[in-house]
Amino acid sequence: MKKKIIWIAFFLLAGIRVAIGASYTLAVQPCWPPEKALVMFSPLANYLSLAINKPFKLVVYDNAAQFHRDISKADLVIQDAYSAYRHKGFAPFIPVAIAINKDGKTTDRGAIIVRKDSPFHKISDLRGRRFLFGSIHNTQKFFCAWILFKENGIDPLKDLSEIAPGGD
Repeated sequence: MKKKIIWIAFFLLAGIRVAIGASYTLAVQPCWPPEKALVMFSPLANYLSLAINKPFKLVVYDNAAQFHRDISKADLVIQDAYSAYRHKGFAPFIPVAIAINKDGKTTDRGAIIVRKDSPFHKISDLRGRRFLFGSIHNTQKFFCAWILFKENGIDPLKDLSEIAPGGD
C-alpha cells in the first residue's frame, strides 16, 4: 500500500505547481463511505503535504451530487475513468496517474463476448441491439466497451436499442 501511495504521489506531484503560501485540495469521488475514504486517502494527503511543504486538505463526499458540485474547485481529484471522461468538459483536469498492480502493470481489461452461434462478428453488427454493460463504476466492464463503441462510430446512447447496466 505504501509503495502505491508513493508511486501515485510521484505522478501527482509532477502535475502540481507549487506556489508560495498555497494550499491544495485533494477530492475523492464518493465510491466508499466517507469514514473509509478518510482512512484510505489520509496517508496520501499527508505525504503530499510533507513532500511539497504545503498543506493538502483531503475532501471526501457523502454523495455524487456534492462531488460534482465541487469538482472544479479541487486541485487534485481521485476518481474512476468514466467519471473523468464525463467531467472533461466541466473541470479542467488531465490524468496524471493510473492504478497499477504490484508488477507495475495496469489490470484494466475488457471484452465484448457473444454466443458461439451468434450472427454478430464485428462491433458494427451490434448497432441497434441491446447491450449489457458492466457496472458504470468499473472501468474494464463499462468504460472500455463504451470507448470501443465510440471508436467504431457507434454512439451507445443513440445507436443501441437499449443499454442495460450490469453489476460488478
